[in-house]
Amino acid sequence: MSRFTTRGKDVAIGLVVAVTGAAVTQTPGVQAQAKYRNGGLAWSVNHQMQSHWESADPEGNGQQDVTPSGGGFDAANQQIGDVAYSPDGTRVAFLASRLPYSYPVRSRLWVSNADGTDARAVSDAIGAAVLAWAPDGSGVYYSAPALSGPAANQIFVAPVDGTAPHPLFATPTGFNDMAPTVSADGRVAFVRAEVGSHAGQSLGVCVLAPGAHRPQLIPGTANAQAPAFSPDGGRIAMVTRDYVSPPPSNTDPNHLVVMNVDGSAATRVYDGGAYDVITDPAWSPDGGKVAWWQPGGLRIMSTAPGSVPEVFPKTGGLATLTWQAGASLVARRPVLDRIGGADRRGTAIAASRWSYDALGKGGRQANVAVLSRDDQFADALSGTALAAQKHGPLLLTGTAGLDGQVRAELKRILAPGSTVYILGGTSALSPAVQQAVTDAGFRPKRLQGPDRFATSVAVAGEIAPNGPHTVLVATGMDFPDALTAGAAAAQDLAGGVVLLSRDETLPQGTKDYLSRVDPRQSTVYGVGAQGVAALRAAFPAWDGLTVALAGADRYATASEVAHSKLFGVDMPVWIAGVATGSLWPDALSGGALVAAQHGPLLLAGPDGLSAGQTSVLTGDRLAGVAVFGGTRAVGDAVADAVADTAFGAGAWDPATNRQAPALP
Repeated sequence: MSRFTTRGKDVAIGLVVAVTGAAVTQTPGVQAQAKYRNGGLAWSVNHQMQSHWESADPEGNGQQDVTPSGGGFDAANQQIGDVAYSPDGTRVAFLASRLPYSYPVRSRLWVSNADGTDARAVSDAIGAAVLAWAPDGSGVYYSAPALSGPAANQIFVAPVDGTAPHPLFATPTGFNDMAPTVSADGRVAFVRAEVGSHAGQSLGVCVLAPGAHRPQLIPGTANAQAPAFSPDGGRIAMVTRDYVSPPPSNTDPNHLVVMNVDGSAATRVYDGGAYDVITDPAWSPDGGKVAWWQPGGLRIMSTAPGSVPEVFPKTGGLATLTWQAGASLVARRPVLDRIGGADRRGTAIAASRWSYDALGKGGRQANVAVLSRDDQFADALSGTALAAQKHGPLLLTGTAGLDGQVRAELKRILAPGSTVYILGGTSALSPAVQQAVTDAGFRPKRLQGPDRFATSVAVAGEIAPNGPHTVLVATGMDFPDALTAGAAAAQDLAGGVVLLSRDETLPQGTKDYLSRVDPRQSTVYGVGAQGVAALRAAFPAWDGLTVALAGADRYATASEVAHSKLFGVDMPVWIAGVATGSLWPDALSGGALVAAQHGPLLLAGPDGLSAGQTSVLTGDRLAGVAVFGGTRAVGDAVADAVADTAFGAGAWDPATNRQAPALP
């Protein structure tokens, strides 16, 4: 997915480029060939008034200039500001100002083909800076002075169809919101500062999740600038500064910091000295390296511990930069992944290997892991949402002890001291399992209650300690509805949880939890006929305030969930997961995988998918299907029919148990 660089400036002087495997014009049904080199870097020069941007590979080879044309663009009298390529690499948005210009810069937002041709003006964008595309390519985010009220910057969204730009949300009086960066799953991060504060000072970096009512400040990010989401959205890079004495100056130490999006695991990747100002961190496509600019040149460094920076050879006049996020966006055939092992434990491990790189090697790093017993589904039903939202796999082991292969997988993906969640009480996973996790160097955290219903409440409290933003209620007496609900709940990054009913009734603990939820502020879904009935019986006053996602059977309910707004246009579905609707283990571990990739979990019967579920496969952004389990769970004929429906007969490639494959 494309990565959008940012910087906390009110005026676009330099250039930020997000080349994403850019491609020439494209005809329907035919993937265009990639025009730009994979893994390249792009930059501008800030000491000349230029109407193009430049790119090269990470070694400095293959340098080329890109100049827009068409639509009345006057290259002789235009200064290009920020530039960002669309996530699919076929278009580019850029700011241009007619020379000579004054402040605030009277920029216009343009969109062109990736090679600069067919440029067209989208809207005026006075004082705009720092462009970032919406994940579905429908609009461009930027910061600019507010249209009315106090002189403060806001985050705007400009639809590329030419509709007038509008604020993403209302910035509170007395604050500036600047430098947006957008993750592949629709989160928007930005810098918030008080009006009148010194340059470089800020309250910190805020994140607004899709569907959330207000942004949340990331703890420990005071005086941070230039946030940048990692390609997988799990981490964020930023520049922080230590103010030695007021007023702030370039002599104050500054640092390149990488942390999890919740503020945990903050690590100083690089320390800048006096006048050694770090700007514009940018991630490599695999998330394994970060590039940044500082006086004297561009630096590239692995994020693995003990790494040292490398000097990029093209440094003269460099203003700002980004890494070309094209490794996974180069035109390719879609893939049908079969992910499975010799048994249910093996399938869960295979799903983990598909999802996460080894510790310190690559950008798809796990933060946690979730363990559940392998012989019953009861305590695991709410674990899918937990694993996906905490960025880790859901693994299965026996009640009596920790499986040796599971232990090896934990050691492969997790840093020492990482949290490993244990679902259920000691009768589900024994104290020996917990001790084995400790002995392996991790921090076990047991989430339990006296029964499956109370355990789901405990899991909900871990996902959303300040209360949920989305609640899905499904029966805990069977697995299908709860597992499809878990993949959907994980899409609400402001906190989506799954609670279990005792078929058509709510246990008292679940009812007590829900009594603290306001359905006018948090969206509440009933999933499946039993979940819907349980909500209505327990909270009759909520009539009309909840959403029913229920069909005639488990397959129809899975279709209702997959078509819900939780998988909406702000988070376009690029992958769908398919598991048998007859057995729970593959759907459990596979659900965590597909939920983390923001896709729905579909349930296959003996004859394949239901018609309602099949319609999910026809979206024009779908690039892959993951089938969980072996051929006895989902036969080859069913899997092939799913891929043929999604991509056309034979127009796809099969793959088995890939490890951390490049993602579109």
